[in-house]
Amino acid sequence: MLTLNTSSAQNQKEKEETVWLIASELPNFQYKSGSSMYESFALYVQDSLRLPAPECQGKVLVSFVVEKDSTISTVEIRQGLDNCPGYDKEVRRLLQSMPAWTPGKNNGETVRFSMRMPIIFQLKP
Repeated sequence: MLTLNTSSAQNQKEKEETVWLIASELPNFQYKSGSSMYESFALYVQDSLRLPAPECQGKVLVSFVVEKDSTISTVEIRQGLDNCPGYDKEVRRLLQSMPAWTPGKNNGETVRFSMRMPIIFQLKP
């Protein structure tokens, strides 16, 4: 019996730590008047970004986990701007200070969910 209880406890712990890539309900982020998660995300970035050097342009690809409690964790820069490392640092700060998300669900159960988002920096003419 002890083995089954240990196994059951281990399975429960693994279930709690699992990070989903696909779920029946994706996490959602609502900010201001954004009509979609992506538009809300873009509005939040525009409002909250503090550019360290406005002469850089390019794309920073970031991944993060939307936790069951609506917070963001495990922020990782997947592709950064090599010539502007301050941008990578700012993207990390931006995500770590985000307002709450609505967590993802799978079959009605709240789950941890991995997201990837590009943040594109363009110089205005």
